[in-house]
Amino acid sequence: MLMWKEWSFGTEAILQEGQVFPLLKELTLDNCPKLNVGLPGYLPSLESLEIYHCEEMTDLLPRTQQTVTAPPFLDFVSISDCPVLESLLDWDWGSHSKVKILSLSNTKVLFENRIKWDLQKLSCLEYIEITGWEDDSFPDEGLLPITLETIVIGDSSKLETLNGKAFEQLTSLTDLSIRSCKSLRCLPEEGLPTSLTDLSISGCPLLNQRCENGGEDWPKIQHITKVELDDKLVN
Repeated sequence: MLMWKEWSFGTEAILQEGQVFPLLKELTLDNCPKLNVGLPGYLPSLESLEIYHCEEMTDLLPRTQQTVTAPPFLDFVSISDCPVLESLLDWDWGSHSKVKILSLSNTKVLFENRIKWDLQKLSCLEYIEITGWEDDSFPDEGLLPITLETIVIGDSSKLETLNGKAFEQLTSLTDLSIRSCKSLRCLPEEGLPTSLTDLSISGCPLLNQRCENGGEDWPKIQHITKVELDDKLVN
């Protein structure tokens, strides 16, 4: 819908009370380049939210509704190629967050505003995928919740280092996948969490060389049950 700019339902009261799409479980917005807000308001039954290629979207919720209660059943959120999206999750989460999977790809302003993410609210978050990270280090300390079990980071050409102190906090992490991060030089000096059982590295030439058996970073990963370098099992 190339010309669609905004949601319109006539009365604000309907939006506030969750009477628009009260049974909607899955919402996908794809290639709506002029849409400026992702959601019309409270969607009480929403379980899955996917937003792709919405280049002018600045907010997920209307600015007049920034205290909308989070959908109690939402467990999957994927946002890609929304370069000016400013806010991630502006809902009032309370203590009932069910979000388990979060995927963010090529969201420049969102990455720049990561200090506002407050992912600690997502007490059930297990999986996060980050694509197109534009800083030289990942992640910031305290950015990711300790509930995370899987991290996938890819296509981040500016990424040079992994923040060892931040990884030390991720005591539930079992699976780490790093793809196409051509500037990533090495693993953290502190090593990786002892909970890690699966490590996959591909398309990272500087890092791959150090992680081969006998390489400088090999002692940091030799305890991991499964290690793959460019899809080749080495441990």
